[in-house]
This record gives sequence, structure tokens and C-alpha cells, in this order.
Amino acid sequence: MRFSRSRDLNVHLARYLAVPALLLLGALTSALAQQRPTEGMMPLRIAVYGASGRVGSRIVAEALARGHYVTGIGRRIDSISANHEQLTKVTGDVTDPGAVAATIAGHDAVISAISGNNPDSDDPNDSIPMQAARALVAALRSLGPDAPRMIVVGGGSTTLEESPGVRFDDPDDIPEGPRGIRMLGHGLALDYLKPITDVRWTFFSPALQMRPGERTGVFRVGGSVVIADTDGNSTISMEDFAVAMIDELEMPQYINQQMTVAY
Repeated sequence: MRFSRSRDLNVHLARYLAVPALLLLGALTSALAQQRPTEGMMPLRIAVYGASGRVGSRIVAEALARGHYVTGIGRRIDSISANHEQLTKVTGDVTDPGAVAATIAGHDAVISAISGNNPDSDDPNDSIPMQAARALVAALRSLGPDAPRMIVVGGGSTTLEESPGVRFDDPDDIPEGPRGIRMLGHGLALDYLKPITDVRWTFFSPALQMRPGERTGVFRVGGSVVIADTDGNSTISMEDFAVAMIDELEMPQYINQQMTVAY
């Protein structure tokens, strides 16, 4: 996807003139990226909601490959195709605070990589992303100081900024129907989390374009502003998104913040 707002393109071009050097450095260290987890660290216990989804399944695979213990959570156990001695499959509803608390107790982290629409409402405040955010926060609060940290996978275009304080998507660009409601819900979920300080949360927005691809271990991470290359493209593979996700769990940088990743 390309930036459609040419008035901001020069700003982004200037910001990313150093991209070739960064990519070269990444290429030199990509072999090391395959050797994770971080040497000497204890395996984490990670709960993943949406473990059967396109993004969630890749997060599960990356975490297992690094030696972590994963609880894969879905509405149906048989929808989670992965099999591993360190993977536990359970059924669960991310919108039920009590059930969430019972499922994630004792974990180091919980990841929400859910998708789907609420067929009973066309109000973004009742969207699945908003229901999940509220339920997760309530569950974590009920678990007290031993609660795991939380990472929420959010939409890109409705949560990232083209410049500080300016969201990328114009409301008029958001499609009508369930998909648009879900997109708006991601933005509302981020706004809901921003003032919260008694829960350790991270809102992880992908690049503007994310699709299945290769695991390279070479990418850039940032905060709330879209990351793009010198042609104005903002992309990431689902595989590298998962790498960046587990990187953040192993080496936290964005507690109570939004983060993003792109090439």
C-alpha cells in the first residue's frame, strides 16, 4: 500500500533515507535472529487468543520455535492446527472477563490476535476489538500484581498516524459494513487503552499492508507513526510481524505504548 497523501511524502522520505544502511545491518544479523530465544532467558508462558488465525498461528509458531510455552486459545480446539509438546490447546472466549482471567492466570503474557465481527451490533463500541479490550483489562485487573502483560494486535490504517497526532485513515475512507465497524473498533480499542496505567499493555499495529510471506528477521520497529520505505510503501509479512511480537515479549520496549513494525 502506498501513502495516498502526497503532502506528507517528503517528510517520510527524509525520515527514512537511512533505510539502506539499516537493512544492511539487519541482513548481517539475520542469521543470529534465527537463533532466538535470547540466550540465558527462561522460557515464557504465553497465552494466545486467536491461535488458529493467520496472524495468531504464526505468533504461536514463532513462540514455540524459540522454546516458549504457549497456551493456544480458540473457540474450537480443533481449529488450532499446530502440534507441539510445549503447546496446550484450550477453548476460550476473549470477550468474557471471568473466563479470560481463569485461562491466563499464571502466564507471563497474553496476546490477543482475534478477528471477527459482532453480528448483533453495528456500533463500533460493541465491536469484537472493543469487547476484547474491555474483557482483557478487567481480567488483568482481577489478577492483581501477578497479572501477565498484554499485547493487542490492532489494525494498521485506523490506529497508526501519518504524523504525530494525525491518524492515517480518514473516516470517509473506511468501508461500510462489518469490516468497517471492526476497523473503527480497533481505533476505539487503542483510545480505550491509552489512559490505562494499572495494566501492562502494548497495542501492536502492523504496517499498512500485512500478508503471508517470509520470515527474514529484518525490519524496523517504531511507535505510533507509520513506517514506510523510500517509495512510500508500508509493508510487513505475517511471519516477521510474529518475530517482532516475540522480540517485544523477550525484550520489552513498548510497555503502555503503541508500537508498529515494517520493512
